[in-house]
Amino acid sequence: MTKSPDAAISHDDFEQLIGELVAPNAAIAVAVSGGADSMALCLLTNSWARRNGAPMAALTVDHDLRQTSVAETSQVAEWMAGFGIAHTVLKWAGPKPQTGIQAAARDARYALMTRWCRNNGFATLLVAHHRDDQAETYLMRLNRGSGPNGLAGMSAATERHEVRIVRPLLGVPKSRLVSTCRALRQTWIDDPSNRDPRYARTHARSHLEAQNNGAVIAEKTRSYGIARAARDREVCALLKTAATEYAGGFVRLNWQTLAEAPDDVGTGALARVLCRVSGASHGPPTNKLAALHRAVTRGLIATRSLHRCLAMPQTDGHILIFREPRNLPTVPIEAGSQFTWDRRFLVALDPGSNLDGVTVGPLGHKGWRQIRDRAGFALPTFPTQMCYAVPALFHQDQVISAPNLGVPGKMSGFAAQFSPTLSLLPHPFAVVSPDETPIFRETKSAKTLETSVLAEFGGDFGPFANG
Repeated sequence: MTKSPDAAISHDDFEQLIGELVAPNAAIAVAVSGGADSMALCLLTNSWARRNGAPMAALTVDHDLRQTSVAETSQVAEWMAGFGIAHTVLKWAGPKPQTGIQAAARDARYALMTRWCRNNGFATLLVAHHRDDQAETYLMRLNRGSGPNGLAGMSAATERHEVRIVRPLLGVPKSRLVSTCRALRQTWIDDPSNRDPRYARTHARSHLEAQNNGAVIAEKTRSYGIARAARDREVCALLKTAATEYAGGFVRLNWQTLAEAPDDVGTGALARVLCRVSGASHGPPTNKLAALHRAVTRGLIATRSLHRCLAMPQTDGHILIFREPRNLPTVPIEAGSQFTWDRRFLVALDPGSNLDGVTVGPLGHKGWRQIRDRAGFALPTFPTQMCYAVPALFHQDQVISAPNLGVPGKMSGFAAQFSPTLSLLPHPFAVVSPDETPIFRETKSAKTLETSVLAEFGGDFGPFANG
């Protein structure tokens, strides 16, 4: 689909963009901040959903980071009501971190929206990331020394907390989204954080605006994405035969099968397991991952740690990978509440529970000793150390329930489901068709482009860790 970079997106254009990624009758939620990008996506999706008879809802997250946040979410709600679009505002409550605020806000935003989707029967969430966002992501990852997987940028379709996240506009420049809003006579809200010099993404955005090479960089990410999609399929096939997952949040991995796979596939599989077990959305540093992969495929002889995980060798050709029992949160839980604990478990306390003053925290060694001798508790066949990072419901220092180990607790109403950000088996990386054919400069090979881009940044990204 080759279009002018300033042409509004027509309904036919959008039908083609979303048709590659979403079934016509899928129940769709759309993330709407009120910016031009998300407003264009929401209005295009609304038209598409009405034509296809598909359920649609709009979700807005109030991060409570600016004094204007309430007024902004109210404005979005007014716009949605005017179009007859079902709309829900989700609030990020509680204290905010002093550092890494953008990353924390992103995690909170996705947790809130995916939880709403699960609870309301929406399997797909659309987000308005576009070609300029993709190019910014590439530059930031290039600056951090990411490998080929990282340089593929964002996938057009992925999964978080068992909800499919779809980015139908990933091949479309922002200028077309602005033109779409203007064509629809729809105003929007400008987010001042997009120009905040504290953030690395702001510097990447400034570079793209100055160099006007977003199309070239987007094509680079697409090339990396095609290669990553092929690797993902191989990683998925390997994990189906080599890995077994348990409800307690740990994985048993056949290291001999892992050793027989090509190195890039084996390291990809190992990274996926580490992400799944730790709850992380991104893998560990490439050099540390490669070192662990070498140790594992040569027959691991001692327990190793990486990415908040421990890898423990067994005598039967397997290794056990489980969450390292440290830096685990203990938080209060009230009847009727539901939240993600340690980025790994979806925990909930039944609305009818009469328990008061209870907390969710790691079972730990002391908790394990409490439940070990309880009548009817079957001792696990795996090392007890693996149980220490499993969530448990406590009243003061007493374990009431640890459902993932078969300790439900009478009438506690406490449930814990292992549900990290990423699934164990990766969905193959999705690559969208380019919006326009980029013109490559004659003298710039792939490697030359990467080198020149880094030189043009002049090290400005160094101090800005929050992207």
